[in-house]
Amino acid sequence: MKIAVLHGQKHHGSTWNTTRLLLDSLIAAEDECIELFANDMPDCVGCFTCIMNDEEKCPHRSVTKPVIQAIEQKVRRRLRRYLLFKIMGRMQKSGFGMPKDSAYWKEQGWI
Repeated sequence: MKIAVLHGQKHHGSTWNTTRLLLDSLIAAEDECIELFANDMPDCVGCFTCIMNDEEKCPHRSVTKPVIQAIEQKVRRRLRRYLLFKIMGRMQKSGFGMPKDSAYWKEQGWI
């Protein structure tokens, strides 16, 4: 089994200790566990390169790619599609409109 853990903080507080207890009971010798830290990721600079061009051209891609890959390995296509439509619906209701048309999302493999 592959397990991905995304920690919000680097300090070893109660959440970290609870995660340790959970992982110790879940992980077997043949399991793969990757632990990532949100604080290791730099803040987005708002260049929109990921949206307008390609995610691979993001200036922080070397840091964000392992996190995205770990999440994408866990999330099924159906769930991704559900989340995308949920987000797009909320964007429309909030007045933001659609960031891209449906052809774009199909090309990206989301729908």
